[in-house]
Amino acid sequence: REAAGSKDYPSDLTIIGIIDNWTPA
Repeated sequence: REAAGSKDYPSDLTIIGIIDNWTPA
């Protein structure tokens, strides 16, 4: 789940991927 939120986000994995990338405080 690395490409999901970086620049290849499909649709739902977008939020999950972004959060997994820079998990908010």
